[in-house]
Amino acid sequence: MKNTAIAVLSVLAAALAPAAQDDTLLTFSTPGVDLYADGSRVLNGECYALVWTKDGASFGGLTADAKTIAETDRLVLVAPLAKAGRCPTTVLELDAAAAREYEGGTFSLYLLDTRVRNDDGRVALAPFRDGAPQLVNSLGAATDEGAAPAAGGKIKASAPVRLGSVGVYTEIEQPRITSIRVESAKVTIEVDRMSPTAEYFVVPGSAPGSFAPALDAKSVGGAFTFPKPEGASFFKVIGVRKF
Repeated sequence: MKNTAIAVLSVLAAALAPAAQDDTLLTFSTPGVDLYADGSRVLNGECYALVWTKDGASFGGLTADAKTIAETDRLVLVAPLAKAGRCPTTVLELDAAAAREYEGGTFSLYLLDTRVRNDDGRVALAPFRDGAPQLVNSLGAATDEGAAPAAGGKIKASAPVRLGSVGVYTEIEQPRITSIRVESAKVTIEVDRMSPTAEYFVVPGSAPGSFAPALDAKSVGGAFTFPKPEGASFFKVIGVRKF
């Protein structure tokens, strides 16, 4: 697996630096509207899980505390990403060493149901602590038409779910950031060497092994303009192939 080309910039220092060329980039999202098994709309802050399964094996399910059951599965990440009824485009970068650990398998995306009922009878989401929800009721595959089979205490998909996809992309020419402007609460990034075969996203900067939803920013004449996110100090411009 190879990465898409990535350019890194620092808003504070205005410094530019490319990411390692042997990193791997995963992107995933769902078009929405995503629904629970009872037909209700997914709550904001609900969790999605990205799971790696070894070639030749079937996904074995999760425990109620969000751990994989089968030795042939790995929970790559689980995060409270749901917003406006869907999983927004989210990017996960893996360095070369981490990517090699995932050779010989495939990635799938799952929507979790972590709803609980509080003492006052209101529906809420289970607390998210130490990188995982404290309770998983059920899950549905976001990349497969069918549900995982039930067996031995596994939490399976309650109903078939057809949502989004997980992409592993090959390298394209690295875009180049030519300028950055911070004006009041807005940031403008100008980029050249963008390919017509790729779609580009602006993602809050992160190191390999971390992830972040892409910002709502589109290129207009080679420039991205967007409100500066709270707490974000640097960003990446990422290109992924359209096909």
